[in-house]
Amino acid sequence: MKDKALQEILSELQSGALGQALVLTQNFLLMHQTVYYDMFNAINDDYRLMLDYYCKGYPDEQRGEVYRQLVRRLYVLVANIDWDIQVADSPYLNSLRKQVQQAGYDWSLPTVRRELEEHVSAVALLEFEQEHVRQQKSIDLHQRHQQYMNLLFCRILTAGQWKESEGQAFAELLLSPTISLIDQQLLVSAVMLSCMQMFDYEKFHALLTIYRQHADEVVRQRALVGWALAADSSLSAIYSSLEDELNAVCRDKRCRQELTELQMQLLYCLEAEKDTQVIQQEIMPELMKGNNLSMTSHGLVEMEEDRLEEILHPEAAEQNMERMEASMHRMVDMQKQGADIYFGGFSQMKRFPFFDQVSNWFMPYYADHPAISPILQNTRGKKFLNIITRVGAFCDSDKYSFVLGFNQVLGRIPDSMLKLIDDGEAVPTPVGGEISFEEQQQPAFMRRMYLQDVYRFYRVFPARSHFRNPFRKEQQKPEYIIFANPLFKKTDLTGNCLEIASFLMKRKLFVEAQSVINNYPPNENDVRYFLVTGHLNASLNNPVLACAAYREACRLQPDNEKALAGYARLLFRTEQYNEALLQFKTLLQRKPDHRGYRLNTAVCLLHTNGYDEALQLLYRLNYEYPDDLVVLRSLAWAETLSGKYEEALSRYGKIIEKAPEDLLNNGVCLWLSHDISGAVDLFRRYLSEEGGNRQQLLAFFMDDEHPTLTSRGITDVEILLMLDTVTGMA
Repeated sequence: MKDKALQEILSELQSGALGQALVLTQNFLLMHQTVYYDMFNAINDDYRLMLDYYCKGYPDEQRGEVYRQLVRRLYVLVANIDWDIQVADSPYLNSLRKQVQQAGYDWSLPTVRRELEEHVSAVALLEFEQEHVRQQKSIDLHQRHQQYMNLLFCRILTAGQWKESEGQAFAELLLSPTISLIDQQLLVSAVMLSCMQMFDYEKFHALLTIYRQHADEVVRQRALVGWALAADSSLSAIYSSLEDELNAVCRDKRCRQELTELQMQLLYCLEAEKDTQVIQQEIMPELMKGNNLSMTSHGLVEMEEDRLEEILHPEAAEQNMERMEASMHRMVDMQKQGADIYFGGFSQMKRFPFFDQVSNWFMPYYADHPAISPILQNTRGKKFLNIITRVGAFCDSDKYSFVLGFNQVLGRIPDSMLKLIDDGEAVPTPVGGEISFEEQQQPAFMRRMYLQDVYRFYRVFPARSHFRNPFRKEQQKPEYIIFANPLFKKTDLTGNCLEIASFLMKRKLFVEAQSVINNYPPNENDVRYFLVTGHLNASLNNPVLACAAYREACRLQPDNEKALAGYARLLFRTEQYNEALLQFKTLLQRKPDHRGYRLNTAVCLLHTNGYDEALQLLYRLNYEYPDDLVVLRSLAWAETLSGKYEEALSRYGKIIEKAPEDLLNNGVCLWLSHDISGAVDLFRRYLSEEGGNRQQLLAFFMDDEHPTLTSRGITDVEILLMLDTVTGMA
């Protein structure tokens, strides 16, 4: 709720203070509203009657339930008032409501049902018409129905809260086999959008019912997205059955799996812009190289092959083809991994008048839509469009964009290209590759395509600012992290929280991962929990909590390599080298050839003065991995600490070429070997080449390497003299 006074009323309702909420509502109505006063009086009178019975000492076993019903009735009233204010304040939403009002339709559900059923019958009867009559009748029929559906969509979106009877009737309507599946899909989206704008329990319940009972998978997946994004935990005190319903649906293993997939897919949506940058900056330039098409003012034109180039460089064509194939495979791989590879291109193709209607952003793709049916009936290019829209991983709104855009450039496509397709000699393939029919029938694919429609609406629709956007990243508790919703805290879905938290951490979304972990019930015997929280707290720079978590994981499973390795690395990071050394040695006993464990053990030994043992490990590593710069740097430093200055300086000569930042360590080596002038030169190079300054150099001498220098006879006075010499004081 946006109005502050109404928010205060809602706060009282959430705390169960019905009497105070009624007082605040009455004050609000006296100042602002009149249309809802009769509804308010009915609630207020019922509450006064309850008070009267209570004060007279009458027992009433139903008193608690009646009280909760009154709370819910007042919420509905307040929500309706708030929604009316939002619509009135939004020029766009207000225009939609006025369109519906001016249409003058009877929006009662029996009438709506009859209208939708009659459309199905009318379409079926077209089969009995003659061809020339059928085509025109079909256009007129679908044109009229599309206008009606858009108005019905806007009616659902802009209307207020549903009564219980309305919610039940609407769910029955969308479960009916006598209604077109296209209409059902569209209306599910309308209910979703409305419920996300202002939570309505009856709409939420209808979406949940459709998800659990509908026979069509596409409708089910739309309903799933709807109720998962609309679930509002702030109203659980008002609608206590919210938790019960979610608890019941989450007992189903399939539901838990689909919610887990949905959460991941929502995050893939948020990466659309990043994926677009990769495609535009890295992949598309390679695809455009080497082809024989050129974009001109007249469209795509085939270029003459350069025969001379072919003679001089016969391998060039093959190399170009290999690069193009590699780029194509990379695009296909991105798509298989969940990337929205078409967002960047198709987000620029949403300026057609088709997308002026809000319902068309959620319209299932069908050939009889009046905006595209004339295009698809055109024999020129028809086969091309049918193939592309059938086999490509395009969401519905992108399919409409593709057909509408194709119509504009049809006259500029080379005839030879269209002829090859129409003659069956060439089959067009989408950039991201073909999607098999079997894959398109998978619930995850259906849901993914629908989410891309939803994401495009909230990212591209010109009037998107008038809608509550679930993809906003700046929210304190992002709505797209459904696994962090407190409503799921007591459901079986919590068993999947660790999987989602790990998924988030791989994307460096540590705060979001923490919000998901907060929904997971801590189990003192759950090693996975301690592993995930250990990694998470380490990433959030909470080393004490991270150490405690890893330590507990090691206690529960002493042989768990992930627990030991995580604990050892964290001890190393927090400079607890003695304890880290014990852990790494334990790991080395199990995997004596593990490169990382050997290297970390050696570095721990350097920090604990075990130079000889460290050198043995590092010599062997350097022999096995002669080009490994990390090993080489560690070995050079070990030799420096061991007083083997000549060997160390020889290695630093090779290191500096690849890692100029090692100028400081090289300088220390020269300093310890009493080559003062050489050390000064390297420290000065660091300042000039690496952009260092006096303060950084002072910190390096007096903090980072102070024990190393002083333990080898270099006093603080000498350190200051070196600093002044390097920085030009001497």
